[in-house]
Amino acid sequence: MEQPPAERAALERAWAAAAPTGSLPAPDPARVEALWHRLEVATASPDLPDELASALAALPAEARAGLDEAWQMAIALPPPATPAPDPDRIEALWAALDPAPAPASTPTPRTRRSPTHRPSPAADRGPRTAARRAVRWMTGVAALLILAVAGVNLWLRPTTLEAPLGEVLTATLPDGSTVTLNSGTELEYDRHFGQTHRNLILRGEAFFEVTKSAQPFQVETFNAVVTVLGTEFNVRGWPDGGTRETMVSVVSGRVQVAPRMVDTAAVALTAGQIGWVQHETSPVLFTNADVQTQLAWLRGDFEFDRASLDAVFDEIERRFDVRITAPASIRTLRLSITKYRVTQPEALLDDICSALGLAYRTTPQGYEVYRP
Repeated sequence: MEQPPAERAALERAWAAAAPTGSLPAPDPARVEALWHRLEVATASPDLPDELASALAALPAEARAGLDEAWQMAIALPPPATPAPDPDRIEALWAALDPAPAPASTPTPRTRRSPTHRPSPAADRGPRTAARRAVRWMTGVAALLILAVAGVNLWLRPTTLEAPLGEVLTATLPDGSTVTLNSGTELEYDRHFGQTHRNLILRGEAFFEVTKSAQPFQVETFNAVVTVLGTEFNVRGWPDGGTRETMVSVVSGRVQVAPRMVDTAAVALTAGQIGWVQHETSPVLFTNADVQTQLAWLRGDFEFDRASLDAVFDEIERRFDVRITAPASIRTLRLSITKYRVTQPEALLDDICSALGLAYRTTPQGYEVYRP
């Protein structure tokens, strides 16, 4: 596979920026292309090519440090197609890999030898100079490729929004939509979001206010896919914990919900409806309901209707960044509770324990709920 022109030009510009004036000519394009070919994922092996391994072996230990690891990173990614790396960064790397020779010291008198035992100066310097230039050239090319690969790795890395435990986070997405994340929630999207697609991955609970667009807005949870064009809706999809299901509550507009593995089982929900998916291949269940109950967390409220204590404890733990321990016989109990503007977990635990005949005490990590 031939090296793309843009990548070759980037390497040549980087070389020109890195190499000290008059030290070495620009690398031969055919030579660079051959090295590039050896670095490609389709043909690269987990080990360094023999030429690079031999060249790097001649470097001091401090110059070789980290290059093996960088090589493993390089072969795990496709060939980069990015602009030349920052010249200042390359120059600094060059200086680190090819330090200037130590200042000359006062010559030390040496014992005179017979001319028949003294090697020719040209013969002495020639191979060493050539070897140093070869090592320097190979090291420069390898360093440039490593920098380019690292740049691509950062360039391709998805963006992750995360609401820490005990906090709620509101953010504006690249397409202008707004999202509010409940405590402990993560939302992930790649750099093309809003350009070629509007796909997100949600782990937790979030409320979306989606700007209208011909491009579908899609939220994927651990077991469901939610697709809209422009609306307000809440998605709850915790992949672990007491309630392993995805629940979608529609405030306005129209939302399509489907199990993640069965697109043909999609169900359309409208304002005032709630749908939920219990398994990635199960049908979507839905009902008309007061969706404001599902949005209680946005207001700082707690509203649960016949919910298990397992689910209630999970929400308290996320909302206040505490840990609640309780035996399974207690966690399976159910109750309905409404509590407004809750700022301390004790306010909830007092009501829960009073309603169910339980008690609680503080622990170094949080609270323990038990039967008195």
